[in-house]
Amino acid sequence: MSELSATYQTLLTHINTITNDNKEFVLDQDGILSVFINASELKNTLSALKNHEWCKVNFLTSMNAVHYPEMAGMEIQMVYHLHSWLNNFRFRLKCSLPIENPVIDSVTSVFKSANWREREAYDFFGV
Repeated sequence: MSELSATYQTLLTHINTITNDNKEFVLDQDGILSVFINASELKNTLSALKNHEWCKVNFLTSMNAVHYPEMAGMEIQMVYHLHSWLNNFRFRLKCSLPIENPVIDSVTSVFKSANWREREAYDFFGV
């Protein structure tokens, strides 16, 4: 795995400050950062990143639910693809949910574009 860029290091520092925790992260093969957060922290974290003076995460590119049947207790993963147009960086926030109770807060109050994607996640995965 490559080292984090200065931009990603700063972003990860802000996420850790918002959540009061050191979050796990990975860089994919294209060098895009994915940060794993608790579902209960999602809405607050998105709102804080959108309104943060430096981050200015202003676009929800996509949002998907993924089913990992082999991951007991974390079978459903919600993936939020985010972009700061002003600072020119992309990253993902990921939250794992148990299949028995796949509940997560709506983020339409933060990104209106999440509305249709949340409906799709509900229709296909019950999230």
